[in-house]
Amino acid sequence: MIRNLFRNPLSAIGFTVLTLFIAMSFLPFLFTSHPYYEQDLSRRLSKPNSRNIFGCDEVGRDVFSRVLYGGRVSLTIGMIVVSLSAFVGTCIGLVAGYYGGIADQMTMRVIDVFLAFPGILLAIAIASIVSQNMFNLIIALTILGWVGFARLTRANVLVIKEMDYIQAVRSAGAGPARILFVHIFPNVISPLIVHFTLSIAGVIIAESSLSFLGLGISPPYPSWGGMLASALLYIREAPHMVLFPGLFIMLTVLSLNFIGDGIRDILDPRFKPKIN
Repeated sequence: MIRNLFRNPLSAIGFTVLTLFIAMSFLPFLFTSHPYYEQDLSRRLSKPNSRNIFGCDEVGRDVFSRVLYGGRVSLTIGMIVVSLSAFVGTCIGLVAGYYGGIADQMTMRVIDVFLAFPGILLAIAIASIVSQNMFNLIIALTILGWVGFARLTRANVLVIKEMDYIQAVRSAGAGPARILFVHIFPNVISPLIVHFTLSIAGVIIAESSLSFLGLGISPPYPSWGGMLASALLYIREAPHMVLFPGLFIMLTVLSLNFIGDGIRDILDPRFKPKIN
């Protein structure tokens, strides 16, 4: 798949940029010698220079170092939230789509309730109730994230379970668990992979938004949204404090979207890779 992914220039760029950001975020000591918490008031609001390539913030902390450590937070939360959401939503979608009846109707009514509220407002409501830490933020975002996976899984199961080969397997005496996880689930994976990739981008934006509003990761540990929030008061005299966290958010989300589009093309049966 990776080789085919690089046949698409945009997905190749996205994969390269995302890999670089992951390396920089999880191995920051290879790229900077400044601790993210180290303060130097003599360099307060200093512009990008040879010592601090992204400049310094309002208390003289290195912005580059804080962007890298903030990326660790955003990427970790994105992966954990989407993984939990995929597990919960896929299981619910499989059961609801296969069995139908009351289970399916109840599942769809719950999903309708979640979809009746704008996602970010519901996330704000949940995050404002619980204390501000990474665990509660992950739970709040997971409560929202499972809905998309459940709908997508259910829709595919409704189609697949009526196919002839499923009827044949059922006639041969296979139980529901075997039919679901051996014969149906493998045919649902492709759209879920695409949705998984695109969902990480959405979670990163949601986490940054909540941190920007003061409902995400508590200081002094950096997050991209929190850095943007603290930079608002200094946007005129130190625009670099807004520029670099915002740029990393944009490039990360854009890279994930490029990768998702590339995976969708590869998994599409109409995709025909070119033979060199």
